Order: sequence, then C-alpha cells, then structure tokens
Amino acid sequence: LAHYGAPSEGINFQSLRSAEGYNPPTAYGQSKLANVLFAQEAAARLNGTEVSVNVLHPGAIATNLSRHVESAVADIGVAMAKIQEVLKSIFEGMVAMTPEQGALNQLYVATQPAGEETGQYFRPVGVVASACAKAKNETLQKKLWDESEAFISAFEAGEYTS
Repeated sequence: LAHYGAPSEGINFQSLRSAEGYNPPTAYGQSKLANVLFAQEAAARLNGTEVSVNVLHPGAIATNLSRHVESAVADIGVAMAKIQEVLKSIFEGMVAMTPEQGALNQLYVATQPAGEETGQYFRPVGVVASACAKAKNETLQKKLWDESEAFISAFEAGEYTS
C-alpha cells in the first residue's frame, strides 16, 4: 500500500540519483511503486513462459522495524515521536500480524504453480488486489525498466558516479 505515497508523476526520474529535495516518506512510496512497476514490466516481458512474476504487500507485521522511525521524526519534535509511539502500540496490538503470520503471503505467492498467476498484486493472505493507477501505467513500467537497464550498463562500464 505504500506505493500510493509516490509522487504524483509516479517516479521522479530526474532525482533518482540525487539527494536534492529528498523527502523520506515520498522516497519510500516511490521505491514501493518502483517495485510494483518493475514486477509488472517483468511479468509482461515473460508472459507466455513458465516464469511467474508477482508483487505483494506483506501486511502490517509486528516487528521492531519502527525503531528507526523515532530518529526520522526527531527533527519534528519530541511530541511527534510520542504520538508515533502511542499509535504504534495501538495498531500493533490491533492489526499487526506476528512475523510467522506475516510470512504466509510471501509463501502463498512463492508456491503458486509456475505461470499460473503472473502480473498480480497480492495482499495478505493470497488475495489478488488492485495496485494504484500509477502502477498500471505501461509507459511508466517500460521507462523504469529502460532506466534500470541504462543504470546497470553505466555501472558495469564504470561510468556511474554517485
């Protein structure tokens, strides 16, 4: 679901290799959208083969991953960190799955017969869901794929600089 937080244009290709204007929540949403776009393009390219390519939302899982959130909101102030901690305790107790339960969606998708379901977006557990409209944009899918190939080629040629 985090892919819904991507920028309005979907992927900001001009800033992929730049820290200028970096916004953590937007960057996170963009990275999750990129996962969905890349999987959709891979599924299209491998259509008709025995290879399945799907993407999934793991769901809310009760881990201590949010331990890093406090440092990310430190500049907003102590009050925001306290609010985050209260919300975390409320939501983890109500909706978060255990890590064992959280693994079920990944296991479901990984163990589907080859080629049976491909190009799908799954939410817990094993439910085909609809990704956001930006994730269905075939032009954006292809552009991300092409940009990724160009990045890899530049890296392999020693031309990439951060």
